[in-house]
Amino acid sequence: MRRVFALGCVTLIAATIPLSAQVAVVDPVAIARLAEIVKHVRTTIAIAREEYETVTRIGRGFGGSLGRYRVPAIPTMNHDVGRYLYGAALLDGLNSGDPRGERYTQVVRPVVRPGGLFESLTPEARRILEATFATLEIYDSVATLGVHESALSRGYGTQIAGLIEQLQADVINPGSEYHETTAIADKLAVAGLINARQNQNSNQVESSILEQLLAKNKRTRDAAAAHSNMQINAILDGGAMSGSMVENAGTTLQNWRLP
Repeated sequence: MRRVFALGCVTLIAATIPLSAQVAVVDPVAIARLAEIVKHVRTTIAIAREEYETVTRIGRGFGGSLGRYRVPAIPTMNHDVGRYLYGAALLDGLNSGDPRGERYTQVVRPVVRPGGLFESLTPEARRILEATFATLEIYDSVATLGVHESALSRGYGTQIAGLIEQLQADVINPGSEYHETTAIADKLAVAGLINARQNQNSNQVESSILEQLLAKNKRTRDAAAAHSNMQINAILDGGAMSGSMVENAGTTLQNWRLP
């Protein structure tokens, strides 16, 4: 009796619901969005699978021995100080450094300091001699710094060579742990740092070479200026200076006698 009554209630409720409410509603826009999501997920899965296969292939390594790719290091040569008697001081500075230029000054010709001589000269003569001494001082400063930087570069090159040798040993090591993804990334990072340090050292050496060229240019420029000034003065005085030099020379020759 209860079952008959329940069945009757269900039938009555179904009869009261409109027919339109009993039909499923289909949304084309929602279906299109769902299809796009499915397509995007499939593409992402394909990319992830490809990346995984690439990483796995890298992890397996070269598949052979890398020892044949070992490159021997270039030895750093030092000057043989014992072979040279008079230049040993500067050669030793090139090997071990000379920050204050003590070794450099031992092998160059000393310059007589003018003391208070310049104060008794005319402004023009004083300026000429001061420019000459400035050239000598610039040469000494640039040479001192160049000698010391050469020694630093020699020692620095030895350190860099050691790091490159260690990095090369890790690259050709047959152990699988040296060829995992993180290990490869670390080796690439170390190689980049070594390259940056080498560029820094090269920039310092090039800067020293540029300073030497600038000092040489000043010397050439001073010589050209002196020659130009002599020509201009000869033109301005109408040959009086040249005549005076010839006359004095003639008088000197006439009065010269053997002892």
